[in-house]
Amino acid sequence: MLYLKNKNEISLDSFKRFDASNWDELKRRISYKLVNKKVFHAQEDVDDIVYEDCMDLSKVYIVTEVSQDRKNIISYTLKKQDLERFNKDRDELYMQVYSNYLRDTDRRIRTLKEDVLAHEVLYPLMSRKQDIMLSGVNMLIEDTSDRNDNVLFVTNKYNVFGTSYMLDHSTLSEVYDRMGCDFYIIPTSVHQFMCVSRDYVTKGRDPMEVEDDLLDMLYKMNAENKNAEDILSYKIYLYLHDDGQILFPIKQKL
Repeated sequence: MLYLKNKNEISLDSFKRFDASNWDELKRRISYKLVNKKVFHAQEDVDDIVYEDCMDLSKVYIVTEVSQDRKNIISYTLKKQDLERFNKDRDELYMQVYSNYLRDTDRRIRTLKEDVLAHEVLYPLMSRKQDIMLSGVNMLIEDTSDRNDNVLFVTNKYNVFGTSYMLDHSTLSEVYDRMGCDFYIIPTSVHQFMCVSRDYVTKGRDPMEVEDDLLDMLYKMNAENKNAEDILSYKIYLYLHDDGQILFPIKQKL
């Protein structure tokens, strides 16, 4: 069984809205999802899948389309035999996916208030995990008003595997431009991640203490997650813009 298999996963020949046997139609719909590397590599069928390892994560390539009701994403996990079938190598795949992300219009970068409003129907039924996240944010950030960009949430329009933007330089650069400084990344699930301004959250505080608080918040959220497959990582990350747009894990519990 493939780790983090989308409940709407289908076979390659089951797509209805485009011809998956035609590379020119297929290539525009290739993207990737991020999953936990350790858990991913524990699966039996990993060798058949097109993926890359990055830090403590695995980047798994998928083909997607919007469902008929336009409320979800239907996906297929790309296999090595698919690249052979279309006579394409990994370099061609990587360049195509890069091009696809440049044209992406489904990305969503929201403030805390905007993120709550986007889920206002479910907000009264907020889970314990979400309570922990808001409690942690309120403790670290005094001003959570709508115009405050010290905390931003990144996902996609459908809130499905939105953490792929953690490896997208244009997304991270936009967050940097809005915050005006480097920032921490907390992967709240495989579908969304939270960005926290480093300058703001460490003002008047020991950075190590702040990182411990962020890590505690992540561990509590993961502990409350009823679906273990939705957990991306037990680490927090730091984005350093002026050092070459580097993203790397900086903290985890021993």
